[in-house]
Amino acid sequence: MLENIRFLAAYRHPGVVPADQVDRAWQEVVDGEEMALAERRLAGDRKPEEARPALMALLWDERLTTDLAAQPLSGECVLRRRA
Repeated sequence: MLENIRFLAAYRHPGVVPADQVDRAWQEVVDGEEMALAERRLAGDRKPEEARPALMALLWDERLTTDLAAQPLSGECVLRRRA
């Protein structure tokens, strides 16, 4: 869990990920989908990993959640939306 939090901490500063990318990811992420699916869908015709920073920023801000204690962050992590 600590490694996951340390990794996500890189996304804690405003401006690390452009706000428009974070806002778009927040609007489009589907509650209960796996991270890999969200990345592919958000990336469109770009590489899926290009959508990852926005999801990481949302996880750091706790607008999205996943079980950080159960496993290392991966494409299999299930994303949950928080109000």
